[in-house]
Amino acid sequence: MKTPLSVLTALLALSLASAGCNMTGTVVANEVVEESVEVESGSSILVETFNGRISVITGGDTTIEARVVKRGSGRSQGEAERDLARVELTIFREGTRVTVAVRRTDDALSLGNSGADVELSVPLDSSLELRTSNGRIESANVTGSVIARSSNGGVTIRDATGVDAETSNGPLTVAESSGRLDLRTSNGALDIVSAENAVVRAETSNGSLGFSG
Repeated sequence: MKTPLSVLTALLALSLASAGCNMTGTVVANEVVEESVEVESGSSILVETFNGRISVITGGDTTIEARVVKRGSGRSQGEAERDLARVELTIFREGTRVTVAVRRTDDALSLGNSGADVELSVPLDSSLELRTSNGRIESANVTGSVIARSSNGGVTIRDATGVDAETSNGPLTVAESSGRLDLRTSNGALDIVSAENAVVRAETSNGSLGFSG
C-alpha cells in the first residue's frame, strides 16, 4: 500500500526567484522541497531525476531526509515559473521501498535549463537505485547495494556492498566497496580504490582504467 505524502512529515520551502539572465538570455526559477519519510531498516530507495545531480549520505536509522531543488527556465520570469510548474516531484513509500522521482508533466522537445538536483540522507543499510541524465551521482557510507546510471556526469560510490554503475562522458570511481562490482563508462576514466572481497567486471572506452589500494 502506498503511503500518501500528506501523512508523511513534510516541509515545503518555496523560492521562486530569477537567477538573472545568462549569456543566452535564459531566466531560471527554483523551487526547494524538503521532506522526511519514516522507513524500516534495510529499505530500498529509487531516485530518478533529469538535468541534475544526485547526492546520498547516511543519516538517521529510520528516516530518509530529502532535499530537492527543482528548476524551470524561460525567456522571462513568468515563462520560467510556468516551466517550473511542469517539473513534478513525487515521493512515496510502498512497503520497504521508497521512490523519489522528478519528471516533466509534458513532452517538451527541449528541456532547456529545467531539471532537479536531489540530496538524500538515508539509513546506513539502505539499498540504492540512482538514475539521472546530465548530472553526477555521489553515494558515500551507504553499505547496501548501489545501482547508478548517469549520462554526461561522473559517478562516485564509496563503502557499498555490490555496485552496478554505468555512465558516459564522465569518470566513474568506486572506493572501499565489496561484493560484485559491475562497472562501465565511456569517454571517462574508471578507478577502483581499495576494493576488498570483490569480484570486479570493469569496462571503459576512451578512458583510463586504474586499480589501487
